[in-house]
Amino acid sequence: MKYDVIICGAGPAGSTCGRLLARRGLKVLILDKARFPRYKPCGGGLTGKALGELEPGWEKLSEDSTREVIFYHRQERPINLVYQQPVIQMVGREKLDAWLLEQAVAAGATIRDGCRVTAVAETATGVTIYGEDGSIFQGDFLVGADGARSLVRKSLPFNTGTAAGVTLECEIPLDEGVLAAYRGRVHLSYGGIPAGYGWIFPKGDHLSVGIGSFTRQVKGLQRYFYDFCRGLGLKIPEGIRCRGAVIPAASGKAGTLHTARAVLAGDAAGLVDPFSGEGIYPSSTVARQK
Repeated sequence: MKYDVIICGAGPAGSTCGRLLARRGLKVLILDKARFPRYKPCGGGLTGKALGELEPGWEKLSEDSTREVIFYHRQERPINLVYQQPVIQMVGREKLDAWLLEQAVAAGATIRDGCRVTAVAETATGVTIYGEDGSIFQGDFLVGADGARSLVRKSLPFNTGTAAGVTLECEIPLDEGVLAAYRGRVHLSYGGIPAGYGWIFPKGDHLSVGIGSFTRQVKGLQRYFYDFCRGLGLKIPEGIRCRGAVIPAASGKAGTLHTARAVLAGDAAGLVDPFSGEGIYPSSTVARQK
């Protein structure tokens, strides 16, 4: 079968794009190397703008609703901002991404998870995608939503003008008595991490704690992470695994996000907020415009 559109990557950008295209009657195939649901290192804080891009029903995914944001800068006195309405909803990416993918399937998209793409080719008449298992898929158009390390971006003549940063994140399970002090609050720390910041997000029965830097040149990221935790009185229990991830970062150069038959979306296109590093809202809103 030849598809109208093949989408590489089933994150928020890929699933949102697939859902919208399938609703328009197009034959859509979404490919992803992972099997869903899968863990994804991410703070998982959804702003009001990001929530506005989601379909009804997202409320069941929320693990905390925050009305207070606490800003730290080195040893200076923290600044507390308290809002009447929730400003950030906390979700786990494992659940969010699976939910978005289910919506794409319900709209009529075909999903092939657990399919690692090894090569892509573009001609004047279409695109061909090659899987690690020997599978071959053909389509009229291609969307590269395959993340910050995008194979699609590397394989075709894009000029995105994007650089890359790094994050380190872990999930710390805590007793409810301890968690109660963090409920409804977001902690953001600036000044102690080169070209980046640290965060503490409350979720379910744990805290999502991490740091990120918009430059890959930062040395000793793990040391900065533990310094950040100690500074806020957090102890990382033994056996807790910290996970790293690459995030796109603006390079300050203009770029091109499309070829004749392919377009980039989400992290693959470097679509993140240049201040916060948020990628879910930019990914979703741009996917709606593809």
